[in-house]
Amino acid sequence: MSSFSSNLDAALAGESASGQELLLLSDEALALGRVRDARALVNKALETDLTREHVARFLLDRARQSLSAAAYWLSPGAAVSAPGSGGLSRWYDCDTSTGIYRGKGRELPPPGEPTDFDHLFVSGLSAAVLYPFGQQFCGLRVLELGCGSGARARFLADCGASVTVVTPDPQDARVVASQCAGLPNVQVVYDAPHAIPFRGIYDVVLIAGYHEVYAGEASVLEPLSHLLKKANTALATDGCLLLCGHNSLALGHFNDQRDHYGREGAVALEGRFTDGGPRLWPASAVAKALAEAGFPHRERCALMGSFENASLLVSPAGCSAPVEQWNLETLVRRSVHREEADRQHRFSESRLLHSVLQAMELASWSDGYVFIAHKTGQKVLAVDGWLASSFDVSQDNEAGAETRYKSGAGGDDPVVERYSLGSLKPDAIAPYINGPVYRDFLDDLLQEPGWQFEQVLHWAALWLRCLLSSLGADDSLVPVGEDGEHYQGEYELWVPQDLFQATPSRWVGRDDGWFECLRSIEGREGTAPMAGVLYAGLLDTLFTVTSVAEPADTLWLEPVKLIDAVLEHLGYPFHERDLAALSQHWERVTGTPLAAPARLPARQVPRSLTDSVKLYWATSAEDFSEKNASADWLTLDGSTQTLRLPITPGSSDEGVVALRFDVANRPGCFEVEQMALLGSDGTMLWQWEHNREVISGVQGMALVLDPQARRSCLLSRGNDPQFVLDLPENILAYAAGAVLEVRLSAWPARL
Repeated sequence: MSSFSSNLDAALAGESASGQELLLLSDEALALGRVRDARALVNKALETDLTREHVARFLLDRARQSLSAAAYWLSPGAAVSAPGSGGLSRWYDCDTSTGIYRGKGRELPPPGEPTDFDHLFVSGLSAAVLYPFGQQFCGLRVLELGCGSGARARFLADCGASVTVVTPDPQDARVVASQCAGLPNVQVVYDAPHAIPFRGIYDVVLIAGYHEVYAGEASVLEPLSHLLKKANTALATDGCLLLCGHNSLALGHFNDQRDHYGREGAVALEGRFTDGGPRLWPASAVAKALAEAGFPHRERCALMGSFENASLLVSPAGCSAPVEQWNLETLVRRSVHREEADRQHRFSESRLLHSVLQAMELASWSDGYVFIAHKTGQKVLAVDGWLASSFDVSQDNEAGAETRYKSGAGGDDPVVERYSLGSLKPDAIAPYINGPVYRDFLDDLLQEPGWQFEQVLHWAALWLRCLLSSLGADDSLVPVGEDGEHYQGEYELWVPQDLFQATPSRWVGRDDGWFECLRSIEGREGTAPMAGVLYAGLLDTLFTVTSVAEPADTLWLEPVKLIDAVLEHLGYPFHERDLAALSQHWERVTGTPLAAPARLPARQVPRSLTDSVKLYWATSAEDFSEKNASADWLTLDGSTQTLRLPITPGSSDEGVVALRFDVANRPGCFEVEQMALLGSDGTMLWQWEHNREVISGVQGMALVLDPQARRSCLLSRGNDPQFVLDLPENILAYAAGAVLEVRLSAWPARL
């Protein structure tokens, strides 16, 4: 007997089941033709804590299925076949004017505002999450529940898949049908995706965000579970589910940046929107729901950006690869979505990102997730040796590009493959050069409050040393070529034009402390003054800075003054009268204007927030209580502080048996450098090695531990983050009269 039949019979026999479980069982019973049993289960559901209104909404939702589909499945000897044009006609009629399938006897609702299909631009980036799987889709039957612009369906069709798209919105159906017109292997169905009649047909079911939209509209209590089980039902025996969504615990959300739907991330952290909008889940909750829906084999990719506008997709292998093997941090930094300067480079990026990557926790804290979930050990889709896929945003209908990082053969260094956006074959393959981009070092420097000119000068001097070391013995040191002749000032050093674009964003830091230039400049021969190379490189770098901390001297927020002072100290002053020639030179070489920021966008100084930190101790006579507690004040402004929390039992006879540390009373990020228990005479009784073994009872927060760097991040998502210290008995025996000393920095979740 199947597990489902067993559960159904047990519920009919009166075994305990929730009202929601009874409704879901009734839905499946009806699909199998057990109408009388379905009616009995609904009646049982009415006897539970469910209201009649909820049951009525559920039944109305079920009624959206076409009557012909229900009749087909209730008829004896119904056969299952893959829906092609003939298969779909079992359940749906085809609208001849649009090619859209709709329920038997139903009409496609009239269009609302007319859509100008000729001018509708469909960004290929909405299909970017599918690109790394490429030709694996060839020959597969794919069902997409919910749809976007049609880009995913078109890409799947180009890969050779047979695609069925189901959407509950008639206007979306029209858009996808128009975008996929002329593709015989794409069918568009106007129906409720959670009410489809398909069973055991498809190799792949694709859900890209529809589960989030459905959750805001569904009448069922557990919409995610309900939809995942429906997807499982539609899959063939060895099928897989490709699920794309937004992670409610993403760094961007936690960092008080706006999420994809324009609401504050703090709202998303609560797991539900209050106005009936989409609901987001943490990736861990989605993994659990997939397991419960019958997908025991799961792989999770980390997504930066949204799946409609992806900027970076990291495979499970990429998330777990040692940071020494390849520089994932630079890729993630480049992909962070930035719009408002005041919201940039808060603790989540400048402090937490490195720890997250060191702890291999990117999949839990990325903007979104892509799950490849299999019903069996047989993998229809597989992560085929790629570590990450990075996407360049296409604008004004111009083609974008994808850069794919792949593991080298036999464990060798990774390779880089470059693709035209949506292409199945790489345009070029090159060795991967590991290391952070040199401009990232300046980015980090400018995020420290009180940064000084001397620090920028030291950074620029190292870059200059790299440029000078790149000059060969045969390099000309005089103006050559048309570009060189445009400069009117007197310059002592001229360099080959292939160094002209050797900006800090083209230098990569190596493990040996040196830097390597990624030079790829084509075109006419010529030279440029070193002063012009330095000026253009600094100007281009500062233009890409989205925000900086307040410097010690606000004069340095003026980019031109900062650059002039740096070049003067380096001994390569650039003449203002040559600025026009430099801009024209830059545009001829790069094809883009040389932009000049009017002023560096400085973040507002954080409000000086304070909070109470408490240490509780339980004794042999009494559990944790306010009576057995000590407190200290913490300032949440990013400064490093040392807290001292004495342990003072009321009686010497009361031995301390446990300690509990309450980090704060609000959401925030707490970076702990050291935590130690000091005896009454100042001797160290115990010191935390940033290991998880001594931590238990974690509530209201998540831990990102980094034993190598000897620091850990405590991420508070609620108003009472806390954990218990499981210290050995021989240490606790000396705890009375001791002091817990904690050295840490803190940032609030909202500044």
